[in-house]
Amino acid sequence: MANALEAIDGGDATEAELAVMAALSGLDRAVQKGVLHRNNASRRKSRLAIKMNRLLEAGPDAAPVQEPARGRQTRRRTTGSRSRG
Repeated sequence: MANALEAIDGGDATEAELAVMAALSGLDRAVQKGVLHRNNASRRKSRLAIKMNRLLEAGPDAAPVQEPARGRQTRRRTTGSRSRG
């Protein structure tokens, strides 16, 4: 899977497509052997497909698009009548 992500970041669509297909096959194999849960593999396959489609839509001349960082929110949200003062 790491090879597929690197290939997508590299921007070469043909190389990335081959790497993604190999990663999808590897994820399916991991599910069959019981290494990964099927939902986990499905989520990973979906994320790979989304990234691959973005690469294909962008075309060969486009620069790789970086995704926004995901993680915990850094600020705590206040709710109700209590507010930080």
